[in-house]
Amino acid sequence: MSKEEFKNYVRNNPHIKQGVDEGKITWQKAYEAFDLYGNEAPELQSLQPFTETVEQPTTTTTPTNTTSLSGINPLLLSLTTLDWGAISHTVDNLSRMVSMAKDVVGKGDVKSEKANQVFRRYND
Repeated sequence: MSKEEFKNYVRNNPHIKQGVDEGKITWQKAYEAFDLYGNEAPELQSLQPFTETVEQPTTTTTPTNTTSLSGINPLLLSLTTLDWGAISHTVDNLSRMVSMAKDVVGKGDVKSEKANQVFRRYND
């Protein structure tokens, strides 16, 4: 492929220039990808703007509950997308950190109790 073909490709696909301006790719990498793979280069295809429309999930509600559910629906939809395994792992880590903090604080209390003990003169 020649440089002129690459220039024509960039003129017809302005998303390449935008990708370079945004720092997503360099001109050198774009040219090398075009030279190796042509128009179907994965590096160049990833720069194309996302044009597919995403279908929003439809929920059916009764007209009487629309005002009360309008604030709850986004919350419920966001709960379905959570990674519960990651949340469980985070809670376990927090639990371990709290128990470690209790151990450190508890050991400090034990030392102060030992210092306050009454010493006997004759220990048998």
